[in-house]
Amino acid sequence: APPPTKAESAARVAEKLGQMPMTFEQNLGQTDHRVKFTARGQDYGLFLTPRETVLTLPAGQNKRPLALRMQLVGGNPNPAVTGVERTGTVSNYYLGTDPSKFRTGVPHFAKVKYDQVYPGIDAVYYGQGRMLEYDFIVAPGVDPQVIQMTFKGARKLSLDDNGDLIIQTK
Repeated sequence: APPPTKAESAARVAEKLGQMPMTFEQNLGQTDHRVKFTARGQDYGLFLTPRETVLTLPAGQNKRPLALRMQLVGGNPNPAVTGVERTGTVSNYYLGTDPSKFRTGVPHFAKVKYDQVYPGIDAVYYGQGRMLEYDFIVAPGVDPQVIQMTFKGARKLSLDDNGDLIIQTK
């Protein structure tokens, strides 16, 4: 068999990258100071801040990237945000020529936990394959009805037959 073409090799690499699990990279100064953790995929960027989750998507018809922002209504404005289950993967950033701006050994985690987003309720973000998921961990006796979310940048919200939230953007 002939060796693979460059296009075939690139397609194989993209396929393998697409099979890698989602990880969350701790922000040690390589992005905006408000961001605690970030994740990237082939067609998205994810930024976790104490106040909101921001998902950036490829440019739409207006050629500007789309941003979808999820916020908890009436939640703790400054919960502790920590990485859980360190993966062993690290990233290195060599920003410019000033070594003081280099960021090396930036750790990745399998999950990110938000403590006490509401009294007695934690939130945990994780990847299911390359898909972002999150769970609310509700302590016994705490009413989960206090959990309320708002989405900015969404055109339409609906539930599918499985009860999954479908968010339509531009």
